[in-house]
Amino acid sequence: SLINLKKLAGALNTNLKEIFGRLEAKLPEAFHLGTQRGEFTVEYPKYRFRILSYLPRQTPFFAGKVILETKGRMDSSAIALPGFAFVQMVFGRIELHLEGKEHTLKEGQNVLFNGRLEYSLSNPLIRESTAFLVSVPSFLSGQR
Repeated sequence: SLINLKKLAGALNTNLKEIFGRLEAKLPEAFHLGTQRGEFTVEYPKYRFRILSYLPRQTPFFAGKVILETKGRMDSSAIALPGFAFVQMVFGRIELHLEGKEHTLKEGQNVLFNGRLEYSLSNPLIRESTAFLVSVPSFLSGQR
């Protein structure tokens, strides 16, 4: 029972949060060592972009790259972001349209926005543009 667990924790001079927190931290999902090649790639040929994920699909957030081809476009109709998104430009340039306002992101610049807003990321260049993307929670949750 919970009462007995609390007594046991007290006898060990600790608390339940500490005991279960350490157990939870040792689960395989609590650590992931990846590579620059990522875990998997998802292609969106209709929109001319692809996503490279650094994390397995079943993680609580997404971290990876968005690679936009020439005239490529990632928007809320292609990927519905269920929470906040952090985008940092790695190579090239991206035009971010957020609720009707346009912002240009150049290499090294970043933006944090609520993904529930209407957004689009587009590549105006004649070469690929790459951005780092973190989405919390992951937009891949529930997908296989």
